[in-house]
Amino acid sequence: MTYPAPPPKHGLASPGVSDYVRNDLLKGYSRSISDFYLHLYYSMGTAYQNGNHGKVPISLKYRRNHFRYSVDKGETFKLSNSGLLIITGYDKGKKQSRKYSIPENILIHVVKRYYEDLKKDRKVKTKPRSSAKVKMKTSMENVPKVKPSPLVKQAIHSIKGGIMNHAEALRNIGDQLEMVDSMPNQKKFICKCINDIQNLVKASENGIIVDGILRYKQDYSPKSTGRIFESGGVQSLSKGSKKAAMTGIENVYNYDIRSSQIAALCQEAEKVGIDTSVLRDYMEDPNAKIRYAKACGFVTPDGKVHSTVWKKCLMSQVFGSSMAKFYGKPFKIIQEFDAMNVLTLHKQFEEVVTPFKQLINEWHRKLKEYLSSNAENHKNERFFTNSAGMKINLDKDEIMSSKKKLSAFILQGLESGYIHHLTTMADEYGYRVLSNEHDGLVTIGEIPEKAIQIAKERSGFELALLEIKKF
Repeated sequence: MTYPAPPPKHGLASPGVSDYVRNDLLKGYSRSISDFYLHLYYSMGTAYQNGNHGKVPISLKYRRNHFRYSVDKGETFKLSNSGLLIITGYDKGKKQSRKYSIPENILIHVVKRYYEDLKKDRKVKTKPRSSAKVKMKTSMENVPKVKPSPLVKQAIHSIKGGIMNHAEALRNIGDQLEMVDSMPNQKKFICKCINDIQNLVKASENGIIVDGILRYKQDYSPKSTGRIFESGGVQSLSKGSKKAAMTGIENVYNYDIRSSQIAALCQEAEKVGIDTSVLRDYMEDPNAKIRYAKACGFVTPDGKVHSTVWKKCLMSQVFGSSMAKFYGKPFKIIQEFDAMNVLTLHKQFEEVVTPFKQLINEWHRKLKEYLSSNAENHKNERFFTNSAGMKINLDKDEIMSSKKKLSAFILQGLESGYIHHLTTMADEYGYRVLSNEHDGLVTIGEIPEKAIQIAKERSGFELALLEIKKF
């Protein structure tokens, strides 16, 4: 299914950013290319969050529709030749558009102006204004929305508004921007700051700030697996900004399911007779991620072990990503971590992950057997409903041709069902859910053990181990 493209974002430009780009950086260029540049800037945070490393795919058709003058005059290539723009070539065979990004040395000046505008409350916004010249047929409002199950819908309604320390979150972003010159991957770091600023703005548009504390109405949208995603707010913040945002909020708890999707895979794989001893050992060891990351060599010269790199690479295998060099997901993850030693580290990861990979391959081979054994028949068609109450047609839905999507539907559905049941019981058991975190949740008040056990029973996620963690 092809979804319409989002509207151009140059209308989001805050005064400081707009003035710098139009009257300083791109002085002498057309307004059309300035609009394109601003659209690119406001898209880079999302592009990084989506795994595109800050590179924004923009088709020629889209550019012609919204920035035609700059296309006719070839201004993007002029910017590239001047060192003001990075362009990655398109792949006609894979139907991939050219990707664009702003060089780090320029990007940092733009984001600092964005931050200063937010700090001074200078008309910073997240919703593009419509224009008589731009037909908004591409609005994301036209994208077919996922119909939530009754459980998902109830969980969304059970989250009764967010709270965050806006002042501390903003201060944290400022501190991070001061450190940018010392960061090894500056573009990743800057894009993370852009994303954090945009999410603070989105949250503040839906709330009120008193003495630095923001109370806001949350905007969650469901996905096909049963997960819910927040547009702006605590869920979308980076780890450092999330920690800062919770500073000073009394009686707040950060809950997380230990090795959530590994636990889900272990539980469901056993139902089709797969030996899961390697997963059991992994779940029982709280230091497993660090141990495996060390074995792969995901350690920086200062001795810091990057267990997140191991986790991302392992989960890419659970969801069926290729192990191939150069274009496989683990290779790209490792390349971002250490480009100089990527070949050696990738080979070490291949060796370390082998026992997991053998189990995962068997799971993928038995996916259809698993689904068939848990299917329900209705009017000569077979349906499978995951733990979040989301349903697929085993005979018609396109998802059946994708191991990645099937695995996600089952495993993320189990995880989501558990979290949603905990969310819907909040009033009954005396705690308040501030944020859904996919494999966890942020609450005011501690969740009683009885509620945890009931959520396990109702969702069927018996191996879920809910832990309290630091932000």
